[in-house]
Amino acid sequence: MAVIAQFLLTLILLVGGIFLVGIAQDAPSFNALIFIGGILSICLAFFIPMTVARRGMR
Repeated sequence: MAVIAQFLLTLILLVGGIFLVGIAQDAPSFNALIFIGGILSICLAFFIPMTVARRGMR
């Protein structure tokens, strides 16, 4: 069950981050903050599985 939850969280973060990066150029204000939020979301989507996999290897 935890693997499914991790996968869904990663997928939501990745798709949400891509959406935020794409919509940042059309936003009427706070373009930079939306873009940075999207980049951070994408980074978290890659960071979470790597961290969990590293803990499992120990």
